[in-house]
Amino acid sequence: MDVSNIEAAEASIDQFIERRARDARDAAVIDEAWWDSEIRHRDRRREENREAWHGFHAHMQELHASLSEEHRAKARPSSRSRRGGGCVLTDLCSNT
Repeated sequence: MDVSNIEAAEASIDQFIERRARDARDAAVIDEAWWDSEIRHRDRRREENREAWHGFHAHMQELHASLSEEHRAKARPSSRSRRGGGCVLTDLCSNT
C-alpha cells in the first residue's frame, strides 16, 4: 500500500470529522436562536390573549351593568304601564 494514499484518506476523514463538528455547532446556535424566537412569540401571544380576555370581560361587565339598570327600571312600579308592565314577554308577566 502506498503511504500517500493512507495519508490522503486520513486527511479526508479528518476534514469530514471537522466539518461535522462545525455543522453541529452551527446547528446548536441555530436551534438556540429558534427557541429564543419561539419563547418571545409565545410570550407575545399570551399577552395578546390576556389583553383580549380583559377587553372581553370589561365589555361584558358594561353590558351586564346596562342590562341590570334596564331591568331595575322595568321592575319599578312607576315604570309599568297598564299593558304589560314593560315586560317584553307579556304572556309571562303577572299583571297582564
